[in-house]
Amino acid sequence: DPSNPDVLWSASNRGVHKSTDNGETWIQQSSGLPTGSLGRTEIAIAPSDPDTVYALFDLPGDYFFRTTDGGNNWTKIGQGAVGMVEMALDMLAQSGRVQLDEDRKAQMVSNLLVVLCGDREAQPVVNTGTIYQ
Repeated sequence: DPSNPDVLWSASNRGVHKSTDNGETWIQQSSGLPTGSLGRTEIAIAPSDPDTVYALFDLPGDYFFRTTDGGNNWTKIGQGAVGMVEMALDMLAQSGRVQLDEDRKAQMVSNLLVVLCGDREAQPVVNTGTIYQ
């Protein structure tokens, strides 16, 4: 939370956790979120409101959730977002136009999460180079 350095968020295959005491203690977020082994989990805090947090779970069907009250209640707002990216990646691979390694594929999923939870219109990004040799 940019406005309160004591508030921290964490995501793992065990779920989403929040600390309000700079990491001394952590509370698992559960009201409305899936439980169990969740696979890859990503979170993003809305820049316009630190109480609005998004979570993407890489479960079969991938689930996208949002809280607007700092984690007290979560609502499923979408399903299938990662599937859309996977379909696009498959199409790119089949066409032979672009080949992406696993890191770049994961970055595409992360970028999708940023676009979906952003409070501004998406802006195109032009990659003019590479960090890989």
